[in-house]
Amino acid sequence: MPNVFCVDDHALILEGLKNLLEQVEHFNWIGECNHPDKLEQILSNDRNIHIVLVDVFYNRENKLVRIGSMVQKFNQVKWIILSAYESPALVQQAFLYGVAGYLRKDITMLELSQALKLVWSGRQNITCLGSTLLPSTHITTDREALSSREMDIINLIIKGLTEQLIAESLFISKHTVHSHRKNIFRKLGIHSNSELIRYFIENPLHGIGY
Repeated sequence: MPNVFCVDDHALILEGLKNLLEQVEHFNWIGECNHPDKLEQILSNDRNIHIVLVDVFYNRENKLVRIGSMVQKFNQVKWIILSAYESPALVQQAFLYGVAGYLRKDITMLELSQALKLVWSGRQNITCLGSTLLPSTHITTDREALSSREMDIINLIIKGLTEQLIAESLFISKHTVHSHRKNIFRKLGIHSNSELIRYFIENPLHGIGY
């Protein structure tokens, strides 16, 4: 039975999620904490956590970059954002980091149950629009997740560095930079540095600077 861990800074939300999960068949509530900064240590010590439900904003601070780094590190865990904040750009950003689902906090028990089952079965990019649970292709592009190294390279490309300078900055070979660049273009469906810059102007992503 998959174990679900919840992260939110509101005790009432955590209590409500616990009550909902106790009514969802085939899933088990395993624990909670009130901030994603505490989550990395918990995941390092507990390999029995299979799904994490986590909010994005804590004291109005967007923690998606922090969550994204943990998605990369603990890729055996299924990740679902559960937040009161929803926008196409934010949802797209979460999916680019590798989050499997993005749900609003006003979902019903049935919608939560459906989302958990879909994510646990391996489905990606699950979100809720209105009262309908849908694959997120309705509001976001279906891209593979960008790795942290690819994010580093994107930032340096946007700053105008050549492949040789990027290699020197990151202490890797020019060939490795070229391979990462090809993978970035493939994942984003683009073909040039100018298209890359335009892509992130049109689709702002936390962690990518100009």
